[in-house]
Amino acid sequence: MAEPTTVPAYRDTTGAYNRDGWVRLKGPVTSTAVAAAATKLASRPEARLFLADAKDTDLGFLADLPPLHAFEVVLSGVRDVSALAQHAATLRSVHLELGRHPVSVDVLGALPHLSQLYLRKDGAAPVKGAPAAIASAAQLEHVVLHSVALPSVAPLTALPRLRGLALKLGGAADLTAFPELPALRFFEAWQVRGLADLRPVAASRTLEVLYLESLRQAALPDFSGAASLAHVRIDNLPITEGLAGLAAAPALRQLRITRRVFDPEEVAVLRGHPTLQAAFVPLRGRVPEEEMRLGLASVHDAPFVAFGAGVMGLPPIGWDGAYLQQ
Repeated sequence: MAEPTTVPAYRDTTGAYNRDGWVRLKGPVTSTAVAAAATKLASRPEARLFLADAKDTDLGFLADLPPLHAFEVVLSGVRDVSALAQHAATLRSVHLELGRHPVSVDVLGALPHLSQLYLRKDGAAPVKGAPAAIASAAQLEHVVLHSVALPSVAPLTALPRLRGLALKLGGAADLTAFPELPALRFFEAWQVRGLADLRPVAASRTLEVLYLESLRQAALPDFSGAASLAHVRIDNLPITEGLAGLAAAPALRQLRITRRVFDPEEVAVLRGHPTLQAAFVPLRGRVPEEEMRLGLASVHDAPFVAFGAGVMGLPPIGWDGAYLQQ
């Protein structure tokens, strides 16, 4: 059994959870409201704009604002996002909630400093051009696609800085090229319809943090080639194949499994793992929590907060910001 180590150096490197300094603009978007937002933004060292409840907008008002570093729009009827090009010289973070009107997102590929993207389709109207635009944004480090189709991860192999990728809802992407993502450290798949073959994920030698939830057809493959995989969270997967493949991960440090109950003999393959330091695996019957922790430490949320919360929004239950500052 591995000796306990110091706190792992995982932090929210994106700053997305820190809402200090954001300027809020709520619809209707009037010239007076835009002017007031512009004044506030001009006084901030980082110009971050949050837009909500704009019934119908082509974002043309962005031309009347000082250079933006971050932009987020939710609960709005966005008809066009090409106005983002007005801030191409400065935009680093973009969060778009689309789907009320058909929208092309080609402009994302023309933002040379874009490092963080959360693209969500929340409505029946199509979001067009996402795969090509994302592949053209060469500085991207964190990408979240929520209900946005990505036929294959192959175009993302052209992103040398991509560290975090989350696929939420929507249909399954072809993950064949997953091991070729050169810098990927975090991957989440949440309710991705039809996603069954995780062997390409297990073949990644850079992946450190893996979060799988509600993949009803997925099976856990042999992770012996996942040289860097240290932190795994699995929620609501059938795991009919057992845990031997996961136990083969040579650098596994933390494992949390929920919504699947195991017999004690099923977890025997995890006991004595040479690097495993913290665990939680539900066991059948009335057993103490220490037994469900396999006699190890409690799993800490920090690696998942660092990517999952920092990139994707709100932190999980158990958020401990101080932990990430150590």
